Order: sequence, then C-alpha cells, then structure tokens
Amino acid sequence: MQLGSGTCSLWCVVLLLVVFRAEDSNTHRHLTEFVGLDVEMAFHYHYHEVIKTIGDLMVEIFKGLETEYVG
Repeated sequence: MQLGSGTCSLWCVVLLLVVFRAEDSNTHRHLTEFVGLDVEMAFHYHYHEVIKTIGDLMVEIFKGLETEYVG
C-alpha cells in the first residue's frame, strides 16, 4: 500500500510505503508490518552521485527524528 510519493527532481523518485508480510510466526518478535523507503534515481556521471544523495537523505531523516523526539 503506497502512502505517498514525491520527487526530488526529474531524475529521482522517493516512495514511502507501508509493508505487510503475511507470514506465519510463533514469536511476538517477528516483523510483519513496517514502513519502507524506496528511492529510485538515475545518475549522470558516476554512481557516487546516488551514494551522496542517499547519504544526505539519511542525515536529514535522522536530524528530523532527533528534533521531533529528542530535542
């Protein structure tokens, strides 16, 4: 189930998805529902463009979490 999507430019798509796994489990520690982040991006010169963009995105996510829940 797709909750929302956005674009970071003409060459990048970001999806935020709720994922449900229909698996039998005999433990309460089994992960059957989680939120996933899917990033699809084209690169123009080198794959380091993608690595930098993903790194920057993760830094911003954790800054937002820190501001919201710690600060």
